[in-house]
Amino acid sequence: MPIQVYFDAETMRIDFSGHVTREELFRGLREIETVESAPAVTPHRITDLSAMAVSDNSFPEVLALAEHRKRRQFPNAFKAAIVASRPANVGIARMFQTLNDHPQITIRIFPDLAAAQAWIAER
Repeated sequence: MPIQVYFDAETMRIDFSGHVTREELFRGLREIETVESAPAVTPHRITDLSAMAVSDNSFPEVLALAEHRKRRQFPNAFKAAIVASRPANVGIARMFQTLNDHPQITIRIFPDLAAAQAWIAER
């Protein structure tokens, strides 16, 4: 599957790789929501788009994803770092960041994993 959801210590990791279809994007969303609902505290997360080569997703899919996320209520606020260095992936990340104005989620985009991890580690 081109979307892997797992924990790296206390941080949720969401790694995209290869070709991501619309169906896989929304399957990944359901998996993220399952993982999110388990702990009493919603974890900070890092979404890494570095290995995503191709995405069939554009504005309609990203808008639907952002709208779905905005309807969720979380037990706490959290940080969401997105790692994207290739122009196409940065564009998708910026689109999601702009559309997802959820008051409990602070989204920032980083060019590499180390910068994202440093921001997540800031308390």
